Amino acid sequence: MMAVIALTSAAASLGQRIKNKFPQTDFYISNRFKGEYQDCFFIEENFSEFVALLWHKYSHFVFIMASGIVVRTIAPLLKNKKVDPAVVVLDEKGNFAISLVSGHTGGANELAWELASKLGATPVITTASDVQGIPSIDELARQWHCVLEHSKDLKKITWSILHREKIAILTSVKLEVDFPPNVQIYPIDKIDKIDKIDKSFLTCRGVVYITEKTLDFVSEFAQKLPFVILRPRNIIVGIGCRRGKSQENIRHAIENTLQSSGISINSIACLATITVKSDEKGLIDTAKEFGVPLKIITPEEIQIVEDQFKGSDFVKKQVGVGAVAEPAAWLAAKNPEIISSKKKYSGVTVAVVRDRGMVFKG
Repeated sequence: MMAVIALTSAAASLGQRIKNKFPQTDFYISNRFKGEYQDCFFIEENFSEFVALLWHKYSHFVFIMASGIVVRTIAPLLKNKKVDPAVVVLDEKGNFAISLVSGHTGGANELAWELASKLGATPVITTASDVQGIPSIDELARQWHCVLEHSKDLKKITWSILHREKIAILTSVKLEVDFPPNVQIYPIDKIDKIDKIDKSFLTCRGVVYITEKTLDFVSEFAQKLPFVILRPRNIIVGIGCRRGKSQENIRHAIENTLQSSGISINSIACLATITVKSDEKGLIDTAKEFGVPLKIITPEEIQIVEDQFKGSDFVKKQVGVGAVAEPAAWLAAKNPEIISSKKKYSGVTVAVVRDRGMVFKG
């Protein structure tokens, strides 16, 4: 959600233009203009108190006013870039869109570019990687909807990239990104012996892992380097279950299966099951807990591929097809690869598929 905030007449006019171009935006203006604008909210409180009340309600803020006012107002509210919302400042004439806070992680840089494009303004971006035209790791993580893990080394990795030191990207996902020459890309399947296969890896100053795999098997040399992990959402978990299985039962089965397969829970793209299970509260709640969709596959879809999977007469009598977990996960992926065939727990069956069709662009 985005909030656009204006205090003067000229700013309110520009804010209305933004509201028209971004319909899902909440538009706030000074209560001096009551009766002049529609579909907006009026600022009744002291301005600093008003912003503080909204701070945790929105992911993006657009202030149409002097940047000094904004800096003084939001300074006491700032914590860190992991949680701070994106803040963009526009002048009243809409000449400049300034990315002020959370340029990469929060998306302020992207918002500044989008506002500039739609308003005919000039985007003002000051983050070092953007100034030098180098892709930023945290911005790419946000753009690709990846969970960023072990971010304590992010500054070291970013500094090395900007200062032309060699950084390795070990990836299980196809990348179409114009990285500078000092960023070398390696396939993840060589991660356990990369320093033996390619001696140039020994000159690396840090590693970016883009993988759904846990890192228990990285080489001894790689373990000593600063690193960050981007978790691609390329894992589909197929679920079959008896009626009434609890969220705790289902979550436990998923976590055990992923752990035994060496897969991060942060790479789950969706859970997949058959139509007859679409109303199972335990499944619905588990998907919500993981923050992923529950994808429903019809029996007719499964029937087309069910010969590829080991089935059960009992299951077929219950739901019309011999297997649920494996074919549901298989059909939910664009280019499926089975990571874990179905594993049976107490009333819950879990299968894990990796979608090899994922491509990250930048």
